[in-house]
Amino acid sequence: MIIGLTGMIASGKSLVSSRLRSYHNIPVIDADAVAKSLMNKGMPVYNGVVEAFGNEILDKNGNIDSHVLAGIVFANEEKLTLLNSITHPQAIKSIMSLANEELQKGARVVFVESALLLSSGMDKYTDEIWAVVAEEDIRIKRLMERNNVSMEDALKRIRAQRDGDKMVALASCVIENNTDIQDLYSRVDNIVFQRGFAFSDNGSNV
Repeated sequence: MIIGLTGMIASGKSLVSSRLRSYHNIPVIDADAVAKSLMNKGMPVYNGVVEAFGNEILDKNGNIDSHVLAGIVFANEEKLTLLNSITHPQAIKSIMSLANEELQKGARVVFVESALLLSSGMDKYTDEIWAVVAEEDIRIKRLMERNNVSMEDALKRIRAQRDGDKMVALASCVIENNTDIQDLYSRVDNIVFQRGFAFSDNGSNV
């Protein structure tokens, strides 16, 4: 089984992924990390992105500066769509390859963490969707603190994502994250143990 783990920006997806990784038998693939690796110098995606956005997105070493690129695409929906059209197809191919490798090695379930699960079309390759949700004012505060950005920039990034209602409607599991990390971890624990995804060291259900 491949489960897509998604949620709006600053909802707590990475915290849920961290908790899932704490169980030795649950592999979690970070779609964003895979996509970023495909933009390394010399990769086909790198060439496509530089051709589309120009040398202004490169740092002094010729690498793509993710902060500069993010500033460009989050301020312009057309440019964000262009970037996604370049990166998504190859990213999905690589992510699904990694997921299938884990299943072939014996994993019962593989999670794919992706904020763009729906907009990229990757949800079509998953068996279930789990959505992490949090109230907008909480996400704004988290994003401002985490990324050291203004409220205006935080709102711009949050409102660039428009799949919130859809991802909740399609999700077979919705995980609320409006309080603290211990409450979130407790919610995740309850779900994975009830589903039989996590095991004790002797292999039996906990």
